[in-house]
Amino acid sequence: MKKLNKILSIVLALTLIAALLAGCGPKIPTGDTGNDTSKDTSKPADSSNPGDDTTEDTSGTPAVTPAIYMYPHDGSVTLRMDVGYNNEQTGIFFHAKTIGDGGTITLPDGNTYRAGDLKPTWVELSNVLGVKFEDRWQGQGGDKEWEYYESQLDQVDMITANASTIDKQGIAGALVNLADYMDYMPNFKAYLDANPIVKLSITADVEEGDFQGAIFFSPYFDGVDDIERMFLMRYDWVEKLLNTDEDLADSKPVKTGVYQPYMPTSGKLTIDTVSADGSSVVQVTKDYDAYGNIVEKMNAAGSIDGNTAVKMLREYIDKTYGGFYTPDHRADLFIGQNSCWDADELVALLRCVVSNPKTLNGTDTIQGIFCREDNNLGRQVDTIKMAGHLFGVRGVESRNGGMWIDSDGTLHDYRMEVDTYEALGRMHDMAEEGLISQSYINGSEENTKSMLQNDLGFMHYDYNQTQTGSNQYLQTDEGERYSPVINPVARWYDGTDPNGVYMRFTESWRSVKGSNCWGIVK
Repeated sequence: MKKLNKILSIVLALTLIAALLAGCGPKIPTGDTGNDTSKDTSKPADSSNPGDDTTEDTSGTPAVTPAIYMYPHDGSVTLRMDVGYNNEQTGIFFHAKTIGDGGTITLPDGNTYRAGDLKPTWVELSNVLGVKFEDRWQGQGGDKEWEYYESQLDQVDMITANASTIDKQGIAGALVNLADYMDYMPNFKAYLDANPIVKLSITADVEEGDFQGAIFFSPYFDGVDDIERMFLMRYDWVEKLLNTDEDLADSKPVKTGVYQPYMPTSGKLTIDTVSADGSSVVQVTKDYDAYGNIVEKMNAAGSIDGNTAVKMLREYIDKTYGGFYTPDHRADLFIGQNSCWDADELVALLRCVVSNPKTLNGTDTIQGIFCREDNNLGRQVDTIKMAGHLFGVRGVESRNGGMWIDSDGTLHDYRMEVDTYEALGRMHDMAEEGLISQSYINGSEENTKSMLQNDLGFMHYDYNQTQTGSNQYLQTDEGERYSPVINPVARWYDGTDPNGVYMRFTESWRSVKGSNCWGIVK
């Protein structure tokens, strides 16, 4: 039982890791620690008398139950950690693949680390909690770690597996039910009480019988109330096309007329957006009477080249938004914090992009929309999710197999909805105009790295926290930048208006993830 209490105290730290690191913690030792994390393991302020009946709360958060500190803080407790994500490099210790055999890496904390050293966050946890961590991570991720240790669970204290496996093994008696120890984790309990949908995400598989409400895994969050997937664009290309009045040389012909307007062709729309400095919400008006719908205008113009298309888009922005986006910041319609773009404006921009490769990348070819791996069906479906956001289709990002519940309580499946196929038809029209990458159409081998490294692709729809890392492939010293943009305006049926409401909305919401969770071996 004493060993269990020791481990549970660490779970509090792991679950509330952000809270632990928010304040001024003990000194982090230099990277020359190897696997011996007992060096410089300063004790928490209240550990000098762990038997105290009270704990002073100076942080504004609930006081921590003194019982969790009732173990020696001298490094004599070692926890055997089989935790990580999906490969050798994502464990709690630096791996040779990250920094090379015999190599070193100096991080912003000023310390130098080698393969086998504990990573900085875990060094801090080791210091705060006064424990050692031992690496038992096999680098396999998912359920393979469980398969490796299933017959030798006595070799690990904390283990990685998918949520379904952890719940199954918890019910079978192999793992600790954290719900029985919430008094050891008051902040975690308070968080779950305040966020019942998060709690339901954790307990949904064990909501019946003797284990109703059981919690067998420490939840994995890589963002809460953040947008999960986003549109990403080459900021520098949008700026090069729009934030000037200069003519563009060597433009190519623009194919128009296949894609037809989705947004209104007359009248006005008022949309909420963020101010340019991010300090407030402001309203911006799309005045279609001032210029018209940009897609309709381009289609009516007949044979135009890329230079003409860009000049038309610039004029459209100036007139439609009445100076909200100044000529030197027209690109903010798409990439600004105060952006307000929609599907038709994106099509107009894509027409400008693919018809001006000489200006943008100095070659004869440029691709518009691509996906992370153009020849991978598992990634190609992200373009369906993109279509949902562009054209207001519910369910494409649903957490439960494409199903969603409308304002009347009716269950829907997006694969059975007319709106879905209309949206896919519009994506087909975009492909017919050459606005979707040829490698996507052909299923040939291109990906985010090659698209950016070769200045070949303009945008795709994906997880921004993984894909912005691809900026390493750009010539950043030339101002190149690949970054997420705010979601588009589309017509959504939210139950307030039978004709729909033009607004921003996304189902791509971050909460608990069910892969690579952590459980405590019983």
